[in-house]
Amino acid sequence: MTKDKLIELSKKLKLTPKPQVLDALSNLSEDLLKSVELIKNFQTDAKPMARIDETPISFLREDTPKPGLAKDKLLSNAPQVEGDFVAVPKGGNND
Repeated sequence: MTKDKLIELSKKLKLTPKPQVLDALSNLSEDLLKSVELIKNFQTDAKPMARIDETPISFLREDTPKPGLAKDKLLSNAPQVEGDFVAVPKGGNND
């Protein structure tokens, strides 16, 4: 942003910045615009990645189903049973 535009904007905002501030803002806005121009030149036609590191994960084991507890054994160890289900007390302080 040019110094003149900064002065115009500051008047609209009813601000009276010092000349040093205007110079610093002008330089900062020029640097920002140069950075934006650099970003415009980035190649953005690459396919989206699921992760930053696209190497395959080989340290995870296969997910194979295994037998669980037998129903009668599970129910025999439960503190409360209602029919074929484990009874769980309701939460909260509503005993």
